[in-house]
Amino acid sequence: MGIVKENHGELREALMVGVSIEKGTAPLDVVECDHGHGRLEVRGYWWVKADKDMREYLEEEFGWPDVRWYGKVRSERTLLYKGKRSSEEVMVIYGGGRGLNPNPKELSRWVRGHWEIENRAFWF
Repeated sequence: MGIVKENHGELREALMVGVSIEKGTAPLDVVECDHGHGRLEVRGYWWVKADKDMREYLEEEFGWPDVRWYGKVRSERTLLYKGKRSSEEVMVIYGGGRGLNPNPKELSRWVRGHWEIENRAFWF
């Protein structure tokens, strides 16, 4: 799995366009809420199965082989004691391999797990 942030330019733009085309105005695939440490966080996930054209494009142009899913995650955080809000959007790529065929809920859980590991490594 890979996280694609704003500094990934063309790759991020291609994924954003792909999600927009495939999902349009469809509702979120998964919504998660966490409350703790003085904040409320709501994460919304849109997931798209990569079609043949997208898989080939991602492999040829960016070296991402066997991509099965890609998606957008929007995270909105509210600091409860200040009422201050912030939001962030990131793109996510899930590569195939290992014969797994996850559903959107499993993909969302894996993304969250990835961020938890990253946060623990940074803060401890």
